[in-house]
Amino acid sequence: KERKEQLKPKIKDLLTSLPQETINLVTTAPRSRDNYIEASKPERPDFNPFKITGRLKLIHMERARFTQVLNNEQFRKSPFAALKLAIGQNLDSSA
Repeated sequence: KERKEQLKPKIKDLLTSLPQETINLVTTAPRSRDNYIEASKPERPDFNPFKITGRLKLIHMERARFTQVLNNEQFRKSPFAALKLAIGQNLDSSA
């Protein structure tokens, strides 16, 4: 407490010795809507993969995708060429 009392006069002296500056941050020009970016929610799956029902739904979806790949004629002819093509398409779509 004693140190606190000793600091009080010093702070008051500092406040009176500093010059006061005022900054006006108010703008009068209307803002255009062009500068704003619309917020979008990230697409989330309809299920929670951490719960058992979500895991089962994920397994079902992966199984359907895998069956679709196995039934693909191009994959049956040359699996590695089809894999290379799919990876290339995924890289192009993500970039």
